[in-house]
Amino acid sequence: MAGGGRRGRGGIGGRSGGRSAGRSRGRVEKDVVAEEIISDDELESVGTKQKVCKKIDDAVYRDNKLSEGGKMKEEGKVIQRKKDELKRPENINCRVEDFGLILNEFCEKKRKIVQEMGFSGLFGLVDRQLPRELCYWLVTRVDVPSYSLVTPDGLEFTFDPIQLHWVLGIPKGHLPVPKKAVDEESKHFLAGVLARFSTTNVKGGLSRKNLVQAVEAPLQDVFEFRVAFLLLALVDILCPTTSYRLCPKLLPAAIAAVDPESYDWCSLVLEKVMYSVSSFARRFYPSGFSKGCGGCTIFLAIMYVDRLKRPPVKWGVFPRLKAWTEVEINKAKKADRITGGDFGKLGCVNASYGRPHVRAALDHMPLKRSSMAAEIAEVLMQAVDVEEEDVDGGLISTQGVKKRPKEGRGYFGWNNKASGSCSGSGVHDVHDVNGNDISVSDYIATGLISSPIILNNDWEDSQRREREEIERQERERQEIERERQEKERQEKEVRERQEREQKERQLAEEKDREDQERKEKELQKVREEKEEKERQEREERQQRYEKERQDREDKERVVLQEVERVAREQRERVEEEQRLEREETEREERERVRSEKEQEALDRLEKEKEEYERLNKERAENRVLRGPQSPERIDLE
Repeated sequence: MAGGGRRGRGGIGGRSGGRSAGRSRGRVEKDVVAEEIISDDELESVGTKQKVCKKIDDAVYRDNKLSEGGKMKEEGKVIQRKKDELKRPENINCRVEDFGLILNEFCEKKRKIVQEMGFSGLFGLVDRQLPRELCYWLVTRVDVPSYSLVTPDGLEFTFDPIQLHWVLGIPKGHLPVPKKAVDEESKHFLAGVLARFSTTNVKGGLSRKNLVQAVEAPLQDVFEFRVAFLLLALVDILCPTTSYRLCPKLLPAAIAAVDPESYDWCSLVLEKVMYSVSSFARRFYPSGFSKGCGGCTIFLAIMYVDRLKRPPVKWGVFPRLKAWTEVEINKAKKADRITGGDFGKLGCVNASYGRPHVRAALDHMPLKRSSMAAEIAEVLMQAVDVEEEDVDGGLISTQGVKKRPKEGRGYFGWNNKASGSCSGSGVHDVHDVNGNDISVSDYIATGLISSPIILNNDWEDSQRREREEIERQERERQEIERERQEKERQEKEVRERQEREQKERQLAEEKDREDQERKEKELQKVREEKEEKERQEREERQQRYEKERQDREDKERVVLQEVERVAREQRERVEEEQRLEREETEREERERVRSEKEQEALDRLEKEKEEYERLNKERAENRVLRGPQSPERIDLE
């Protein structure tokens, strides 16, 4: 656990912090139901404060009365309890900030490689920060048995891998992400990955530091960069743990670096989120708090703020990471935060990705009919035969044009009078603009007809009516002919336009087919080139790995020879030191013997001297006793 101390049982460790231990913690409320759900025998101590439940019953997630964590949820004190118990921030190890900084430093070639892998949506993490308190609170709202997020207002949102695709923009292919090596080639490849990224222990996973160095290094081997980036994305964002190492079970995912878009990363991430939340729940519900949580918690945060009861933020943007800037997330957090408590103030709405948001405006701009559609509609309307009705002796067409009747009453009189004619009585009946009859006796006064018209007789009137009728019929015939010709012309234009459009569509379809075939050929060629390149890269990697192995063996052999040489020199040095020590001992022994002999010689000389002095003394005494003697005698003596 980052920032913590030594890891204890259950994956939790480090300094526990908090207040004095006089307060009872780490135990579920002592009632009958609670004892059946979580008993003391199922609790194991982790460190000095935190306790972990070996198993959580499904009812604990829903019934807040059954656990200490449930009480905190019901009282809205989840975040406050965490602050009271922990002196340092919670360990929510979805490393949004660090990963965003790494992505921001990518060159154009690296960005293109990430885009080809299908992970370009993760660039939305640049300049983003993880809302840790919100994520901590959301983890407590996850119901693992039902695979759902339960909000304080009672709404439930079932998790689905599609939501991961919408939020993160990662691939959701048809193949499951590899979880183990199924053949010797895969095993050899994973062994090379382990050797490349210098792990000290296979069970300990890969160090994040080595992956970061490989990703940030200058681009040389494209496939090696793909593997390193994929594993780093798993460590930091997709499947993070509470440590800074890649989980060993995720190492086989490196096999998918050949074609990441074909694999279902969304299901893998969701599975790891549920696993991490389950581990979190085993610590949170017995104690009322937890020191940290793994998993992709940024997914929970974005999914929650997208469903708050407030106007949506750029609802059509994909992935959702790009829509939610740090400013927008802070606004949503501030609006949803209960003063002095947890989140959940606004409530949520039932929104689904890919469909209109219930809080979004549903108005649309009016649709405009194209000019071509308007022309076709006009031609079709003109081609339709117009029906006519006879109303009070006058022909009224559907277009409102009044026509002269063929027989019956005229405009101004009876059927035996034409326009401007009069009867013998000199009275003429006409209609005003409103259709009322007007009786005119004084033609001159009214100015409606002149005196020459009065002089016309019936024969002239009949001849004029016949001419007018013939002219009218001719005009009608010509009008009908013109209408027929116009109709034929319009029909011909419509047919020609339709034929032209049909031909254009056929040409466009033919062109599309050719483009599609060309693209398929190009894709096939690219795939073949890619496969050939990957095969060459595999062979090169194999040769490189063999060379590295040979170099390693050579280095080990050289090191072994050096060790043997050093050991031999050490032995010789020890033997020389032992020889010198023996010689020194012998020399000291000789000196000691010589010293003893010299001492014996000195002692002997001392004894001889004493004996000589004694003899001289005795002689002197003898001379005194014998008296004086001659010099010759004395000399002889």
